[in-house]
Amino acid sequence: MLIKIFLILLEIGFGVNYNIIGTISISELALIVTAFGYIKKDLFLKYPILKTITWLYIGLLLSQILSEIAIGNSLSNSLKGYSVTIVSYLHFVFLFRYFIKDRKLILYAILGMIIKSLIFGYQHEVDISEVIEGEGAAYLKFYLAPLIINMVLIIAIFVKKRYVSLLCIGVGLSFVVLGARSSGVSILLTGFLAYFIVFFKRKIDQKMLLMITLFVGLVGYGLYVVYVNEVLSGKITAGNSLQLKETKNPKIQLIYW
Repeated sequence: MLIKIFLILLEIGFGVNYNIIGTISISELALIVTAFGYIKKDLFLKYPILKTITWLYIGLLLSQILSEIAIGNSLSNSLKGYSVTIVSYLHFVFLFRYFIKDRKLILYAILGMIIKSLIFGYQHEVDISEVIEGEGAAYLKFYLAPLIINMVLIIAIFVKKRYVSLLCIGVGLSFVVLGARSSGVSILLTGFLAYFIVFFKRKIDQKMLLMITLFVGLVGYGLYVVYVNEVLSGKITAGNSLQLKETKNPKIQLIYW
């Protein structure tokens, strides 16, 4: 019972922020300070998948560094981006230690995320019509989208996998159209991957993973091109559509999305 309460409080703690050489939450600080206590060699030896995930995070961090250099971003802004990836990795490893023993604990972590959103929420009141019209993009991206996605994950625990995958795809496409592209793509890819697993009814090997990646990449880029055309024609005005209109070649902007 204590671990369940602890996981809820950990996720709620991400909403309690302090100014210590920049803004940092109490949970982020705790993950950094105690990193050597939960990142241990035996954990990686026992679960080799962690090595693969670690290399993926390293690849992500390196791509961020190259991207920041290419666009000439300031050091302070770049460090903020790097810290998000690093804390994300620490958060993942910390939760992995508990989830691998009891997957039902995922429910309490997600519950903590929902409570955090409801308690701290978004700092400014925005009417839902403003979200649709594009003026409340921040509200949609940083409050409404994460809250709904976490609720979908809760539903996923109790509903058949096939229906959940379709729900994730539908929610993801909706968020992309409304302007919460990052959140939308994340849940959209999760839905596609879950659907493939359920449809083929077998584990995904390297060959199948490559095929799925190519398929999702081609379909995803095709949908993105359609989305860009709709934005440029003025049919879609939600979210950050103005950013696309200001880019020189919005159809390759997906690389920096």
